[in-house]
Amino acid sequence: MKVLQLAGYKKSGKTALAQAIVARAVKRGKSCAVIKNIHGELGLTGKDDGERFLVAGAREAILFRNGLTDTLTMTEGLMDLIRKALGRYDLLIVEGFKESGLPRIWCGEKENPDEEKGVLLACFSLNPDKREPKKGEKCLKGLGEETLAAVDRLIESLPPFPAGLDCGLCGSDCLDFYCRGIGKKGRVCPVQEKEKSVTVTVNAKELTLMPFVQSLFRETVKGFLKELKGYEEGTLEITIHHQTKEDKK
Repeated sequence: MKVLQLAGYKKSGKTALAQAIVARAVKRGKSCAVIKNIHGELGLTGKDDGERFLVAGAREAILFRNGLTDTLTMTEGLMDLIRKALGRYDLLIVEGFKESGLPRIWCGEKENPDEEKGVLLACFSLNPDKREPKKGEKCLKGLGEETLAAVDRLIESLPPFPAGLDCGLCGSDCLDFYCRGIGKKGRVCPVQEKEKSVTVTVNAKELTLMPFVQSLFRETVKGFLKELKGYEEGTLEITIHHQTKEDKK
């Protein structure tokens, strides 16, 4: 799963850009989710931003305010929400949370007050006439094809998000490891690399599994198969043919 942050002040175009990114990714067969930091009432009604993400094709929209999600359950914060999304989505958009250290696109005409936090991938403005880039800064304007194609390339440069355990095996925490892996192919979280013992493929697309999910899946399947005649230790390969509604017609 890749994680991209869209940061900026209110009415800076964050939600419009997130909606466009989700719709574009879904068309390519990617599963998406959005975590949004809100300052008003929680809910998914009327024209709320959460509903806009769902209409665009996101499977889930998580609204966050002062430690509460839209289900009104307590959470440890942004990293806890990211950890819960691991293995479930191809792309996770984090809207808001300016204080976090994620790779980000800064939205709006106002200056980024937290330039030293995270990695600034680019700046974005809905109004092409109101945002002039600084020296060496990548500036995206409007929601046209050129802007969205540029965002696609930025997302492609992001590495898979690590296990989220902050175990220190890589020499840093997960956010720092993730940021340092931008643009570097083959950079793998030590925990995920060590525990890669189960591969699940659906329609030729490999699913991302957290280490504990791999362990649970492996031991459950092995426990069942051990009781069958002819079972031997080694590499297991199971193919399940599931008929879709179209196949049954």
